[in-house]
Amino acid sequence: MTARRMAVIVAGTIVPIVMAAYASAQAVGSAEAAELFKQGRAALGAKDYATACPKFVASLQLERAVGTLISLADCEQATGKLASSRQHWQEAADFADASHDVLNRGAYARKKFAEIDRRVPKLIVHLLAGAPRDTSVRRDDVDLGASNFDSPMPVDPGRHGIVATARNHNPRTFSVDLKEGEQKTVEVGPGAETEASSSGPPIPTMSPTAPAPGAADGQPPPASVESRATSQSALQPIGLVTAGLGVVGLGVGGFFGLQAMSKKSDAGCSADKVCPNDAAANTFRDATSDGNLSTIFFVAGGVLAAGGLTLWLIAPKGEGRVVAMQAVPSVGMRSTGMALVGRW
Repeated sequence: MTARRMAVIVAGTIVPIVMAAYASAQAVGSAEAAELFKQGRAALGAKDYATACPKFVASLQLERAVGTLISLADCEQATGKLASSRQHWQEAADFADASHDVLNRGAYARKKFAEIDRRVPKLIVHLLAGAPRDTSVRRDDVDLGASNFDSPMPVDPGRHGIVATARNHNPRTFSVDLKEGEQKTVEVGPGAETEASSSGPPIPTMSPTAPAPGAADGQPPPASVESRATSQSALQPIGLVTAGLGVVGLGVGGFFGLQAMSKKSDAGCSADKVCPNDAAANTFRDATSDGNLSTIFFVAGGVLAAGGLTLWLIAPKGEGRVVAMQAVPSVGMRSTGMALVGRW
């Protein structure tokens, strides 16, 4: 079997399943994103920011929307997270322009960005002269690369901790307090060298080594385990991996199927989807989502298991050297997949 035919078989089997699963999951995700946004707006109206902000974050993870970005920026601004709010106002403006927002909220988001940008503190981190070249700097929970040095970076008001580390040096911690609209520069570098490094590296000792088998009589050494492994056909391990993924998919499908049946039973809705209350309706919608996921995983798992078994059966039983194998990802606006390409 040629590499091209092999790639077509694998890609033609897996990619359509992944595309269908992605499209269905996207539809389910959109409904969940809308519900999370609705709950977040209700909490924001009640000034329950501890509930509202995570709701908007979770909604954005499922579906990106201008209104959700604006709501999250409002929520973060109300809780004093000015740097995060500034970032999301900018993202809202950019996304509104890119998506041709019919409500023209890009202008509003840019106005809010300009207002909060004047309030956000800026911190400049400067690396001390003579600091080791491998010095790494961490501000709060953010690792700063060399491109972040000597540039004013927006941060939230309050105290910030900075840790500078380098190999064979003790870490050194700095702290800085910033108020709204304030800009400060802090010079950082690691601590003193450790005792182990100051004593110098150990001097390696030379020891005689036995010649490789066959080297004394001019014969080539035996092939390594790795080189011998490449002489086996790659179809069999590919088949095993594909079939294994299929079994996992069937198991996940069964799990979501049981979840769907249990939730539909708990909802107590009639056959024509009439539910006694809102809580039951939400449970019924969750059951429907679980049922959709169950179908997706069952279909994908079955196809992958069958495809893996086929690859195992058609694998040549003799030895055939694998010259090259490569996984080629395929990513689009609404689909994603992967093809395995190899030469035998």
